[in-house]
Amino acid sequence: MTLHIAIAGAGAVGLLLAARLSQAGQAVTLLTRTADQAGQLRAAGLDFTARDSTRARIAVAAEPLTADPAAGSSALAGLQPAWIFLTVKQHALHDQEFLDGLQARVGPQTRLLCFQNGIGHLEKLAETFPAAKLYAAVTTEGALRTSPGAVTHTGEGVTRIGQAPSTLQTGLISTSLHDSNESAASLNLLIKLLCEAGIKTELSKDIVNEMYQKLLINAVINPITAILRISNGELIRNAYASSLMLRLFDESYAAVAAQVEELPDRMWNRIEEVCARTAVNRSSMLQDVEAKRVTEIEAITGRLIAQGRLKGIPMTASETLYALIKAMESDYNG
Repeated sequence: MTLHIAIAGAGAVGLLLAARLSQAGQAVTLLTRTADQAGQLRAAGLDFTARDSTRARIAVAAEPLTADPAAGSSALAGLQPAWIFLTVKQHALHDQEFLDGLQARVGPQTRLLCFQNGIGHLEKLAETFPAAKLYAAVTTEGALRTSPGAVTHTGEGVTRIGQAPSTLQTGLISTSLHDSNESAASLNLLIKLLCEAGIKTELSKDIVNEMYQKLLINAVINPITAILRISNGELIRNAYASSLMLRLFDESYAAVAAQVEELPDRMWNRIEEVCARTAVNRSSMLQDVEAKRVTEIEAITGRLIAQGRLKGIPMTASETLYALIKAMESDYNG
């Protein structure tokens, strides 16, 4: 079966998903932030390098998100997608023009699948879209965008998807769901199609807990790699960096544990395993700093600091790294 899937955000993850799904025969539309990138993708196709180093040039439909949905040049123009994958950074969701463009493409049967790091994006989207349309994804797939029209698949991982909670509250997160037979069938079909496209995908019964686990991992790894300009693997090879990681872990774990009902055992070991498995990878925050883009420090460390303070948890190491990243952003953003 073929689904029409729109992917809002043509960064590394968005381009990777577009490449894999297009190769598997799905109808994909890339929704870009700029007309230039959309035009380049339409004219030259998507240059995709797989894990085995094979390269392919893939024809894709692409258009700016803010363009009139009915005015596109592809055969998919004007068709409301079954799913829209949101693969932009979280701060894009605070752009009203972006939200207006997204809303114009959401039909009665369209569902939104959010790939954002950090927390807070589901609450933000729930201000505009019905909670029943919102789903979250947590992925460990590795991808590197090497140009506006090229992406390399740098690491195989697992993607877990679940429906957003019906109640998004500020204390302990409620995991009561608003499932239906139709929603479950649509989600199961999407998971099947992603697996067939080479993206290992599983259903999560507690996606909020999964989001907090990834938040903890990102909070420990990303800021240090961005400041020291080192790969993930170098974190655990450098004794001083490892010591700082452990300080970050202790306070971040306490802040996360105060928000979710339970966390898996061995989270520190899991972080070390992530660093070893993705040793050559450069974190998304490091990539943003190197490209002088706004980072996700607010959605990751900023959110954890706020939650730690509410619970009276000292967040000294997190506050220091947060200030350093913000100082770097201020420097290159004037």
